[in-house]
Amino acid sequence: MKIFEKDFLMTRFFISPLILIFILFLSNKALAQTLTISTTGQTGTSGTNWSSSGTSPVIITATADANVNPSVIEDYLNAGTAVLLEAAAIVIANPIGKTAGGTATLTLRATGRIDINANIISSTASGITLEGARIVHTSGVTVQTEGGDISYEADGPFASAGVVAGGMEIGTIIGSNQAVIDAKGGNISINSVLTTHTVGETGPGNGRAIVFRSAKVVTSGSGTIDVLGDARINPLTSNVWGIQLYNSHLETDAGAINITGIGGNNSGGSRGVVVDGWSLSVLSDSGPITFTDQVSGAYVGLFLKGTATLPIRIGADGTNVSSSSSNVTFNVGTFTFDATNGPTINTSGTVTIQPFGNDFTGLGTNPLGALTLTNVSGLTLGKAASSADGTSDKDFPITRALSVAGPISVYAKDITVDQNLTSTTAGADILLKAS
Repeated sequence: MKIFEKDFLMTRFFISPLILIFILFLSNKALAQTLTISTTGQTGTSGTNWSSSGTSPVIITATADANVNPSVIEDYLNAGTAVLLEAAAIVIANPIGKTAGGTATLTLRATGRIDINANIISSTASGITLEGARIVHTSGVTVQTEGGDISYEADGPFASAGVVAGGMEIGTIIGSNQAVIDAKGGNISINSVLTTHTVGETGPGNGRAIVFRSAKVVTSGSGTIDVLGDARINPLTSNVWGIQLYNSHLETDAGAINITGIGGNNSGGSRGVVVDGWSLSVLSDSGPITFTDQVSGAYVGLFLKGTATLPIRIGADGTNVSSSSSNVTFNVGTFTFDATNGPTINTSGTVTIQPFGNDFTGLGTNPLGALTLTNVSGLTLGKAASSADGTSDKDFPITRALSVAGPISVYAKDITVDQNLTSTTAGADILLKAS
């Protein structure tokens, strides 16, 4: 998990929003250019407002608005030469494909916004890296490798004026046209730090570090998926959330899936991870699945709500993943599973719902909601070392009948059991430890 790797960034950029905007304004005056990659663009090694330098990587730099043909990039990549695109803003208007040659990474680095409006596909194990202030991956577009790592990084150091300093959209509409990221065995990293908005630029929702709209993020083999949406330093006082997902799908074979969200420090309704009336599939054959919702601001916690026709499925869904042995963990300050359409966790592994720190911040009257457990071999609610140690412990109401094929442990201040807790395994313990 990369959550604490961002702490240096929080210290560095925890400054007045007005000062930040002024700095970004000055930065934009020096770097006011968009590099467009399109089939109407120029070829060669240089052209109007752009040039290339270096050998590995070859660096293509725009000094003002420039238009470069995808063949320029493809020729280098197919020769086994890495390519770095640099500009204030980058727009991929037509596809880029690597079809031959040795491993060669493609990197897009913008001080402002990156728009992926056309496919980027490598038929080799070459990586693809995007670094910008804001990244928008358009619906219907695929970014894919054959085992190479894929990395999306949107955060403060790449920010310039006239853009959102941080913020990422994987998918621009909710519908049948998916935004696809597929590493085919490589690792996928999607990290975004949401700082502030500037005039003239719309953001990814009402203060969201990452929004997934009909997104499909998949890899195979031992490939992993790591998602971090960090909105701590966003100055808005409204609902500022780390990650919001709409009709999206994340899947691995044996690799871990880590989804970490952090809401705004100034937010009046801070959440890390939210699904509100849409479907979500987080699936793996055997890789551990972890949701982390870190405490920040006026914190109200992780929220998962599907619908009767748009379910939330974790572990296996019976179609894309027929069965799962993944261990599923929720590290949360607090959480709410919808009382009517909560998540279904289908795995022969264990399920743990525990506080992010030593104790929950507090639980409502029905946090488990309509949680459904299928084939689960063990259940832990709370943290053994600290949730019932007599220090800042919180009550845990059990208002949902739960049955698992293994031991059940609950740790809390007071435990109210209003529904059955059942272990179907002979000799398995059920432990209720209250402080």
